[in-house]
Amino acid sequence: MNYYIFALLAAFLFGVAPVFSKIGLEGVNPGVALTIRSSVITCVMLFWVMLMGGPDMLSEVTPRGWFSWPLMGYLQPSWASSSITMPSSRVKHQ
Repeated sequence: MNYYIFALLAAFLFGVAPVFSKIGLEGVNPGVALTIRSSVITCVMLFWVMLMGGPDMLSEVTPRGWFSWPLMGYLQPSWASSSITMPSSRVKHQ
């Protein structure tokens, strides 16, 4: 199949995804919305890993990887929403 078709499909889905996010999670706490999205992605990716190679692929991850990847996943959103990057004097509450 032509790679241009996949590129156009990816661009379309990349543009449509936020629309579904806004429609489906209107009025929901952003933390809850992030949890729902992350849970769905985790389930999809776990299914994909099991389909492609199963537990053998997961056993290839070093202890350093098991420590650093979840830590990175926790620290990045925590830093982005911290009071250091967005002081409360600048945040407008509705």
